[in-house]
Amino acid sequence: MRKNRVLIIDHDLQTCKDIKYNVDSETTEAYYTLTVREGLVELAGKDYDLVILNVCFPEMDGMELLKALRELRPMPILILSTSAALADKLQAFQTGADDYLTKPFETEECLARVYALLRRFHELNSLKTRAYSVVAHGGLVIKRDTRQALLSGRPLELTYREYELLNLFISHTERVFTFEQLYEQVWAEPYMGNKNSVVCEMKRLRKKLGDTDPIEAVREVGYRFKKK
Repeated sequence: MRKNRVLIIDHDLQTCKDIKYNVDSETTEAYYTLTVREGLVELAGKDYDLVILNVCFPEMDGMELLKALRELRPMPILILSTSAALADKLQAFQTGADDYLTKPFETEECLARVYALLRRFHELNSLKTRAYSVVAHGGLVIKRDTRQALLSGRPLELTYREYELLNLFISHTERVFTFEQLYEQVWAEPYMGNKNSVVCEMKRLRKKLGDTDPIEAVREVGYRFKKK
């Protein structure tokens, strides 16, 4: 089993060394680059599970760099910045950041965020990975190879998000998914209290499932898929 790979892109050599020294372990190995160009080359050539990015590079706008990294690979990105301004944090999250840490920071906090992001990344990926291309639950059938859902043999007209939600639930019956888990899994964005987005999407999905709807709301928590 390969180790987690963490890439640090920061022009501050001491910051890179400090993070690498503390992140390197039996399960995780860290690498660093001091320029944007070297960082992009690293990402293009290797798979990384997490990127720690300083957005204050002189050769490129930080948000443009963040956007480029987000489009390159679907790994979590932890932003390092000297700015504690709320507007800068919101811009980073809206552009694609998964977490934000203001310099100077305590090493322990950085490590906690690193391992939380890695854990969440692997948990969400494991939810997406199933060996079966067809999954059935009563009269409900999902064909993953064609992204098709059938109810009693009748095709269901589902949006992208409705399909992703249904696929997630049918793969994990009885598991309770929180609003945060559903949003980060299906919307692929950081959850910032976006409960209403999940609730509205779930209402539309459950309406299409009609009387056979196997989904139930868990009050103030989220939803789960009931057994037959």
